[in-house]
Amino acid sequence: MKVSDKRPFFMIPVMLTAVALAVVFFQVRKRFAAPAVPIQVAATIGHFAPGVGIGSSMKDASTAFADVRWVPQVGYVGRVKEGPFVQVRLYPDAETRKKPSGDLKSRVQQVEFLSTSNLGMGRVFSDLARVFRNGDPLEGCITSVSVQFPARRSVMYWVTKSDQGGVALIYDLDARVDNKPAPLVWSMIAWSGPFQGSPQLHAAFVKRRCTDSTSVAQPDDATEAVEQLNLAFRDSLAGEAAPVRQAAAAVPEQSAPLATPMTAQACNDPGRLSPTQLQTTTLVDVDLPIDFKLTNAAKSEVNVERTGYARYDWRGDDNSTLTIQPATSVHSGWTGLIDTECDLNIDGHSVHVDIANASTSGADFVVHGFFQMEAGSPVAFIAHARSHQRQEELLHALRTVAIKPRWGSRRAE
Repeated sequence: MKVSDKRPFFMIPVMLTAVALAVVFFQVRKRFAAPAVPIQVAATIGHFAPGVGIGSSMKDASTAFADVRWVPQVGYVGRVKEGPFVQVRLYPDAETRKKPSGDLKSRVQQVEFLSTSNLGMGRVFSDLARVFRNGDPLEGCITSVSVQFPARRSVMYWVTKSDQGGVALIYDLDARVDNKPAPLVWSMIAWSGPFQGSPQLHAAFVKRRCTDSTSVAQPDDATEAVEQLNLAFRDSLAGEAAPVRQAAAAVPEQSAPLATPMTAQACNDPGRLSPTQLQTTTLVDVDLPIDFKLTNAAKSEVNVERTGYARYDWRGDDNSTLTIQPATSVHSGWTGLIDTECDLNIDGHSVHVDIANASTSGADFVVHGFFQMEAGSPVAFIAHARSHQRQEELLHALRTVAIKPRWGSRRAE
């Protein structure tokens, strides 16, 4: 007798019911179950605010901070009690942000920490690069709604491999207002779920570098409220931001700067250890940590027109310095005991690199490069760093130097 491979008719409704129940179960779970917060995101928030996390109630999360208040269209804003950050923002969902008095039962959707310590940002950048382990960060740009402060702010962000959460660093590109120094503000913001840009960063965001002139996004009411809070934050720090940065910069110098050996090696590129910005002049370009400012721009450009050469001086917030100028010999322009040296090819030029310690009593770590030029005077890259990490940052900067064809040539009258 042949055995039928057909299932009994009475089992068909049972199977359909089971499938239907399974579908309903997964739909319900998907709808009501809160998405898991990636460990990278949870650990980053927990490191700076123990006990606080995405999904926490506002009531529980706010107890970790001081002077917490409700800001409509933003969320709960408070003061960080200790650490590199000054202010914290706990963002609820969009509907709650519209309420005039908030809701302590609402859940934290994003957490943002704000600071004015630029050196602290370098350390956080390095930590995030290690935590996410997925190469260089992605980059984007925020368009500010105010012309009083930087029209654009740069964004560097990391997401998990499955894009289920991430952390971004947001920083001012130009902390000057009407040619007067202003506090350099940066922040770290963390979220859970796929990256959507503006809704999670609470700003007018585009996925392009700010160096791209087309990087412009339109703000909405919510982002404008956050920007107004940003202005108030900067205003409150205007009189005290400089001492805050100086105090932060002084900490490493007070803790035995020569107690550990230099880690920089002349032949090795340590890579980008902190956010950088391209510095462009008539004769040379170089990518430097974002706190470095050119201090003699007007004078140097006058010399370019007069002689075809110039000396360019940059200074960082921690008093680290860089000079690029004509050189007379391989080891001219500095003194100190050489630790390592190497010959490299940089931008098509043969370059002799020295790593040295220029002091036995303080933090003065040298990165020196001597560029051989086919035409005109050789070029000297002379950097004095105030910490070992800053020395590595400037060693990487040396490899980004581009010397322009006008070096040594005066423009025709």
